[in-house]
Amino acid sequence: AFSTDQHPASIHFASGNHVVTLAVNSTNGCTDTVRLPVRIPDPPDVSFEAPPVCLGNATALTNLSVASSDDSITSYLWHIPDGTPIMSTEASPSVIFNDAGLHDVRLIALSRSGCVDTADAQVVVLRKPTVAFIDSAEACVPFCHPFRDHTESPDEAIVSWSWSFPGGTPSFSNLANPGGVCYNQEGRYDVRLNVITAHGCKAEVEGKGVVVANSQPKADFAITPATGGPLYTFLDNSSSDVVRWTWDFGDGSSIVDAGAVVTHDYSAIAKDNEHYSFGARLYVTTRFGCTDTAYKEIAVEPDFGFFMPTAFTPDGNQLNPTF
Repeated sequence: AFSTDQHPASIHFASGNHVVTLAVNSTNGCTDTVRLPVRIPDPPDVSFEAPPVCLGNATALTNLSVASSDDSITSYLWHIPDGTPIMSTEASPSVIFNDAGLHDVRLIALSRSGCVDTADAQVVVLRKPTVAFIDSAEACVPFCHPFRDHTESPDEAIVSWSWSFPGGTPSFSNLANPGGVCYNQEGRYDVRLNVITAHGCKAEVEGKGVVVANSQPKADFAITPATGGPLYTFLDNSSSDVVRWTWDFGDGSSIVDAGAVVTHDYSAIAKDNEHYSFGARLYVTTRFGCTDTAYKEIAVEPDFGFFMPTAFTPDGNQLNPTF
């Protein structure tokens, strides 16, 4: 390249070592020449990285730019049109994106020698998982309930689960689908699930009172009379939460959905003057469907009849020495 200007505005050189020659001529025909070395440094090698980040978290833009051996970088300018901030002059700024997806980022670096280089890349912002599980269970204690994770993670796999079961056994699990959590006491219990994806996206859900453990009733009854018969009265002595009674009298007959007090006559079975024994059962149910059973033996005593003759003469002499 050459120029006849006294002060050339700009001459473009490739990087490396060059020699510039200036030759001048006077009006009298005199000439002179000077040669000077010129060193053109390489432009900076501009690059940066930004690992995938979860929506709502700050993205760390890590500047990896390197200047040539005989130059240094003096300034940076970031263009982040979708982020906050949208511009930065920091070497490695942090930025927040309000939407998931791909976002363009540009980095421009200027060296001490005036060399400029640019790097473009896209930042990946991941959607958070939507946490969900089978969210209710109601049964009579004691019972065990399996929990299953129904979390949706559209952008990447879940790698960690953390379940909390206050009041249950076990009270904690890191399985995706805990096989069974057992509850032995009446009450309402919360369940909490936290998940983490491969790039650290976290989400959680808490179900308030989603596990309902209902108490078991206590079945009991009394029989009057205690012995004898054959007519008996059965009186319920079960716990107060019972709303349904089914009586089985042990002789092949029963009453379903009966009341708390019933009577039964065993005379149809106990016909002979013999001892009879029957096993009576009471099945009780609460309004939550919880059940219990009570069992008792019933003894039906024989009803003996005696014939007393008015005249009896074993010797045939009209006299009765026995009666």
